[in-house]
Amino acid sequence: MELHIIARFHARPGQESAVEAAIRAVSVPTRAEAGCLDYQAFRSTRDPALFFIHTRWQDEAALSSTPRCRTRCVSWRRSSH
Repeated sequence: MELHIIARFHARPGQESAVEAAIRAVSVPTRAEAGCLDYQAFRSTRDPALFFIHTRWQDEAALSSTPRCRTRCVSWRRSSH
């Protein structure tokens, strides 16, 4: 069964560009992951600090088995602080 993940990020004041850069930096490697069917990023038109990412995976095992999954999560946390 396909797995859809929708992530919401609200950048801290002054960190909007850093969050946008982090989203762009992981987009290509994420799309290249085995089992990743789609990756789309969005920025709110009403709140420039609000970002969303929608990813679609073959199944939960495909997401869990990706070696960069944990690295991406750590990268996000660092860039958002």
